[in-house]
Amino acid sequence: MTHSNQSSDNKKPMFPHRFRMLSIFAALLLFMGFLVFEGMSHHWGSEHEIVKANENLEMVVTVARPKIAAKSRSLSLPGELSPFLQTQIYSRTSGTLRQRFVDIGDHVKKGQLLAVVDVPEIDQEMLQAKAALSQSVSAAFEQKTRMDLAKITYERWQKNVESGGVSQQDADQRKADYLTSREAYRVAQSTIVQNKANLRRVLALQNYKNILAPFSGVITSRNVDAGANIVGGGSSTSTNLFTIAQMDKLRIFINVPQANVDGIRKGLQAQITVPEQPKKVYYGVIARMSDMVDPQSRTMKTEVDLANPNNILSPGRYAQVTLDIPQTTQSLTVPNTVLIVNAEGTHVMLVQPDNTLKYVQVTPGRDDGENVEILNGIHSDDVLVTNPPDTLKAGQEVKILKTPTDDEAKAPAPQGQSTHPQTK
Repeated sequence: MTHSNQSSDNKKPMFPHRFRMLSIFAALLLFMGFLVFEGMSHHWGSEHEIVKANENLEMVVTVARPKIAAKSRSLSLPGELSPFLQTQIYSRTSGTLRQRFVDIGDHVKKGQLLAVVDVPEIDQEMLQAKAALSQSVSAAFEQKTRMDLAKITYERWQKNVESGGVSQQDADQRKADYLTSREAYRVAQSTIVQNKANLRRVLALQNYKNILAPFSGVITSRNVDAGANIVGGGSSTSTNLFTIAQMDKLRIFINVPQANVDGIRKGLQAQITVPEQPKKVYYGVIARMSDMVDPQSRTMKTEVDLANPNNILSPGRYAQVTLDIPQTTQSLTVPNTVLIVNAEGTHVMLVQPDNTLKYVQVTPGRDDGENVEILNGIHSDDVLVTNPPDTLKAGQEVKILKTPTDDEAKAPAPQGQSTHPQTK
C-alpha cells in the first residue's frame, strides 16, 4: 500500500515550475525592451539636440573687412643668371693651330691674343702680293719716264713746226706718242692701286691667323690644343676654338605676368637673391622689356641687369627676383577665403547693417596666394563672410562672431584670466 502512494506522488504534473520559468523569462524580456527603448529615446534626443545646435551654428559667421592696398606691391619671380655677353670664337681661316695662350677660367682683355693659326697658303699669297705691288710700281715708274720724254719731244717738234723746220705731220705723230705714253702711265697707276688693295686683303687674311678676344671676359670653354686642324669660316663644320663670357655684369630674364605689366618700367630697382646666400641681397635694375605680352603664357619678357664687379655670382645659377611695383590706382584687397567662385562668376557674401546676407558679384584682380585685389563690387566699410558654407542664402539673418582686433589680441590679459575666448 505504501508503495502505491509513493508512485502516485512521483507522477504529479510539473506545471507550476514551468509557469514560474516562463514568467521570469517574460520579465527579463520586458526589462531588456525597456532598456532598449530608453537608449533609443536618449539617442533620438541627442540627435535632435545636435541638429538644433548645428542649425544654430550655421547662423553664426566670421567676417573680414576689405583693406586698402599698399602703395606698392611685391612681386617675386624666378630667373637665371646669364652673362651680359657670351660668344663662341671661331677662326676665319683654315689651318693648323700653332699655339694657344689661354685656358678655361683665364680672364682676358679685349683684343688680347688667344691663339695663332698657321696658314701657309696665306703666307705664300702675301709674298706674291708684295712682289706684284713692287713690279707694278717699277712699271709705273718706267711709264712715267717714257711719258715725260714723249712730252718733251712733242713740245720740241711743235716749236719746229712754227719755225718751218719740220712738217705738221711729224709734230702730230710726236703728240700721239705722248698721249699714248700718258695713258700707259695711268694704267700703271691703276695697277698699283689694284695690287695695294690685294695686299691689304692678304694682310687681313694674315691677321685672321691671330685669334683675338672680342671683349673682356672669362674663357669658359677651350676645345683645341696646339697642332689641331682648324676649319675656318662660319659654317656648322667650323671649329669652335673657345667660348668667352663677360661676367662683371649679368643679365636675368624674368617673365612678368600680364596683371603686373602696367606697373613695371625701365630703371625700376630689383632685389636678387640666390639659394646659396639666403641672407644676401643684390640690387639690379630693369634694363629692357619686350613691350609685348606673349599670347601663350600671358607674360612679358623682361631683362634685369646686375653689376658683378668681383665675379661673386657665377652665371647659370637660379635666382629669385623681387620687384616692388608701384600701384597706379587705389584698390581694395580681401582674404581669398571670402570668395565664392562658381559657374556664375566670383561673388562674396556681404553682411548688411540689419545682419542679413547679400550675394554680391565682384571682379578679382591680382592674387598673391593669401589676399586678392577686388577691382569693383565692394567698398572699404563692407563686412564680408569668411569661409561661407553652401547653406547660407541671400536674405538670411546671421550672427557675427566677434573676434578680437589686432590691438586686443596683442594686449596682455588680466592676471588670473585666460587669453583664450570662453565658449558660452
